[in-house]
Amino acid sequence: DVTAERERERLHTTFLKLVSHELRTPLGAIKGFTSALRQDDLPLDAATRRDFLDGIEAGADRLARIVGEILDLSRIEAGAVQLHREPCSPRELLESTLADLGEQLAASSRIKLAIPGRLPPLQVDPILTRQALRGILDNALRYSPNGSTVVVTAGQEGQRLVLRITDSGPGLT
Repeated sequence: DVTAERERERLHTTFLKLVSHELRTPLGAIKGFTSALRQDDLPLDAATRRDFLDGIEAGADRLARIVGEILDLSRIEAGAVQLHREPCSPRELLESTLADLGEQLAASSRIKLAIPGRLPPLQVDPILTRQALRGILDNALRYSPNGSTVVVTAGQEGQRLVLRITDSGPGLT
């Protein structure tokens, strides 16, 4: 089927664009901070040096997370990952994901949850689901304008649970 093959190619290209963008961002920060620290003619006080080193560490942590997620995707595609499905509350999944975002979320407090209290449990792998949600929310926060709100809604539509994450970012091109 030519249509299915074209869609796979389009998704593959989109994935590669996303990965290259996600890798360039922390690499750029690491390179910039390192270059600044190497400049002998740039007077840096101890607090600024510490901030630069914190930036390098944060960039390295982000790179490690991205590489780990790419490896996870590779294992999933190869069928090497066993799903451990269990009943999970949609609200609890989202709240634990927000807790995972920790410092980034605390600095912004820009996520609004609009989730009814009585939704049926989902049969999902909670670890992989939180990982996917964390990636989506992380991107929504990172690429939305400062001061904007990311809204997470959930609701039942027939037999399906629909989760929507709405942000003001530029989207994918």
